[in-house]
Amino acid sequence: MISGESKHWPGRATDPAFSLSGKPYDGGLLRRWRFTLTRADALAWLRLTHPFPRRATGLACLVIGAAVALLPPGLTGPWGSPRFLAFLLAPVLALLLATWAWREWRLASLSRAVLPVPRPGLFEDWGDSLALTPVDDTEETFLALDRITGLAMTRRHLVILSALGPHLVPLSAFAPGEALTVRQDIGRRIPLDAQARHP
Repeated sequence: MISGESKHWPGRATDPAFSLSGKPYDGGLLRRWRFTLTRADALAWLRLTHPFPRRATGLACLVIGAAVALLPPGLTGPWGSPRFLAFLLAPVLALLLATWAWREWRLASLSRAVLPVPRPGLFEDWGDSLALTPVDDTEETFLALDRITGLAMTRRHLVILSALGPHLVPLSAFAPGEALTVRQDIGRRIPLDAQARHP
C-alpha cells in the first residue's frame, strides 16, 4: 500500500482497468476514504452482478398464460371473468414469488462465500483515476476515468460503473452529504465519450 504523500502508484499503468490508449496516468492522491466491507455490501454487489432473470421469467409467464387459455371454459370460467383471471394470476404470482425467494436465498448464500468476514476497504481519488477495494477481492482495483461508464447512488452505496462491472463504496465512508458532492465532482471529470466507447 502506498503512502498518501507519494505521487505514483506502481502498477497502475499496467492494470487492466486502464484504457489501452497508451495515455500516461500520473495523477496525485487527492482524497482517501476508509470503510469496512460487510456481508450486506457483498449482497448488494451480487444483486447488481446477478440481475433478476426477467427474460426467462417473462417467458415462463407466457407459457402459463397459454396453458390457462387452453383449459376448458367450464373449469376456468369465461375469458376475462374473475375466475379466469384467478386461474391466470395465481400461478404467475406464485412463480414470481418463488423466483424472487430462490434468487434472494442463492445470493445470500453466495455473499457468505464472497465476503465471509468483514474486512477493511479503501476508496481513493487520484485525480486522473480512482482506486478502491472491490467486494470480491482484497487487492485494489484501479479505474482510469475514461473507463467509468456511470455513477449512481443507492440508499447505502455510491455505485461506480465500469467496463469491469459495478464497484460499491458504502455511504458510511463519507461525511453526511459528502457522497453526493464526490459523485458530482467525479462525474464532471469523466470524459464525455466514455459511455459511448464503453457501453
